[in-house]
Amino acid sequence: MKSDDKTREQLLKEIDILKAKISKLQKPGIGPKKAKKALLIEKQLSENILETANAFILTLDIKADITLFNKFAEKLTGYKKEEVLGKNWFDLFIPKRIGSKIPEVFSNVLKKCRNSLPMKILFYVKMVLRD
Repeated sequence: MKSDDKTREQLLKEIDILKAKISKLQKPGIGPKKAKKALLIEKQLSENILETANAFILTLDIKADITLFNKFAEKLTGYKKEEVLGKNWFDLFIPKRIGSKIPEVFSNVLKKCRNSLPMKILFYVKMVLRD
């Protein structure tokens, strides 16, 4: 099965497997070199899951610049990752007529939650797709 065809349940199962592997690494007796190598492998697997998930996944930095844009996001929007990385999410995807307040709300949420980072914020927005 291609990784693009994985179901949500399959991806969640892979994440559970990663969690189990990480907990094994936290046990005494694992040397630093072995732990570092194992963590690198797990990081690569996690990145692969994010990249190939059949879900629109992106991450933003505190300025709302795009730092991750997966293949499904490319397929949905028509933009390539190279075109959007480092660009401001609001400037690129949010229509001006509806988006004038959204960057302000984003900034305010970050200010209020700065002490509880890392955090997950879900926004529902209408966005501009490439023709």
